[in-house]
Formats: sequence, structure tokens, C-alpha cells
Amino acid sequence: MNSLTVFVVAAVLGGVGLVSAAGRGAGSMREIPEVADVLSPPDAQVENYLLVGSDSRAGIDPDDPSVGLIGTTDDVSGQRADTIMVLRRDTGDGSLAIMSLPRDLWVDIPGWRAERINAAYGRGPDVLVRTVQQSLGVPVHHYLEVDLAGFRGVVDALGGVELCPTTPVRDRRSGLDLPLSGCQVLDPTQALAYVRSRAFETFEDGEWRKDPTADLGRTERQRAFVAALAVAGRERLLANPFRAGSVLDATVASMGAEPGFDPLVAAGRLRAAASGALDSVALPVRGATIDGKSVLQLAEGARAWLDWFAGIGTRPGPT
Repeated sequence: MNSLTVFVVAAVLGGVGLVSAAGRGAGSMREIPEVADVLSPPDAQVENYLLVGSDSRAGIDPDDPSVGLIGTTDDVSGQRADTIMVLRRDTGDGSLAIMSLPRDLWVDIPGWRAERINAAYGRGPDVLVRTVQQSLGVPVHHYLEVDLAGFRGVVDALGGVELCPTTPVRDRRSGLDLPLSGCQVLDPTQALAYVRSRAFETFEDGEWRKDPTADLGRTERQRAFVAALAVAGRERLLANPFRAGSVLDATVASMGAEPGFDPLVAAGRLRAAASGALDSVALPVRGATIDGKSVLQLAEGARAWLDWFAGIGTRPGPT
């Protein structure tokens, strides 16, 4: 989710015509050289972006007042994929579609063994790219990842994001705590807790109730957040174009990508996301237990969606 949020902000900059205003003087993004040799060549039908939200605590200031909710590298070392998504751009009409790859999806990891797809990222971004391409049959043309600090920086540059929950909500694991219902602006810490929430609770009829839909509900909340982010970005950047430079700086600084990736070119190509024109696809999966592990496997209809993301055939019907 972190990476999709940053991509939408970049698209908003392009969509409101402020990329040129912000200029190309923004700082350089972090390069991830190991993916350069495994990306697919350009395709006549589709351009796919593999988006990864990393849970790395790198860049989290230990003196940050909210560090207790997030942790630092001393608390959580290394990095895992918090979210994995494929963003598909049709090279003909420019339309966009996004598909989440569940972290527990059981796949064959090239050069290793069958495991959850999150384990592929643990072995390196290049291994994750090869897994998506070889095990799922989806070409990857660009790679982008964002860590927790980067996500917070982008939300901070925008001045927060307004959400309108109908009840008080919380997640004691992620640190989400919105004790009041109604519209309110989430600061970077609460925004991060919202999009990462896996133990989401609502306060109804005098008691806290856990969301029974698990990752399905999490995906719905993330879509709502992205829509709210697009609105906030458009409104605030149009009202104050001078903010564009700081937003662009935060956006570029938050991202890691293959060498030579140009975020401003990408912003222009992804303008449709700024208006919410993003086709959200739920990959059909089913639960299973393998080697004592609770995992997800591809279900009926999954192959048709993967083929469409690969540029083969027409868009399947509703999932």
C-alpha cells in the first residue's frame, strides 16, 4: 500500500499539471541495481509496475514521539514486504489497473523452493521480480518500493489525509486510534497505522468489534485511503501550487527503483490515478494448509486475470 500511495501522489502532481512547476531539481531516488537485469523488455500491450511496500524501519528517527507505535531498526531488523501489488498500464488507451498479491500466496521461488511470496522478497527484490514473472507469468517492466519512513514523509508533505469513519476505530497492534467518528485529518503516523491495520476494530453498540473480513476489509480500507489521498492531493496542490516542490521532493526521496527510472515520466503516464480511475482487481485465491502453514493458493479464475495483466486476451469479468 505504501508504494501505491506514493504512486498516486506522483500521479496527482502530473494530473494537476504541477510536475513542471515542481521542476526536475528534486533529489535523486534510491537505486536498486539488482533488479535491472531481471526486468522484462518493453511490451506493446502493457507496462507493469511491481509495487512493494516494505516494513523496513530504516529512516525512522529514534527520537520521533511516535516511535513507540512504529519501532526502529533496533526493534525490527531487516525488511519484509508489507504489501505487494502489480500496477498495469494499457499502452494503448492509458487505462490503469491494480492487483494485490497476498503476502501468503504460495508460489515456486526460482532457485529455491515453494514458499509464501513474501519469502521471495526476503531473498531480494530481484528474486521477487523473477518469482512474479516465472511463477505467475506476469512481466515486470518497472520496480518500485517504499518503506515506512517514506510513506510518512509523503503524507506529511501533503499536510495529512482526511478520512470519515462512521464509528470510532482502532487497531491495538498497528497503533491506530481514532476515538471519534466523522471526518478528521490523519497525521502521518495514524495514516500509516490505518493502511497497515490487520486487527481492525469498530466501536458499535457500546462494544469493540473486530473486522471479520481480514485482508478483504484491509484492501477495501486501502482503496478508500487512496481515493481520499487523491482528493487531498488535488485540492491542496491546486490551492497552493508552491507546495508542489516539497511534495515532489518527499515523493522522490521515499522511493527506490531500478536505475534510470524517471518518476516524472511515470507521473505523466499515470495521470488517470489522480482522478480515481484505477481498476482494482482482487486476485482469486483460496485458503490452504501446506507443511503446517496457513497459505493462499490461486483459485478458479486467477489464471485469466494473470494473463490479462500479462497483456494476453481481454479483461475477465468481475471477480
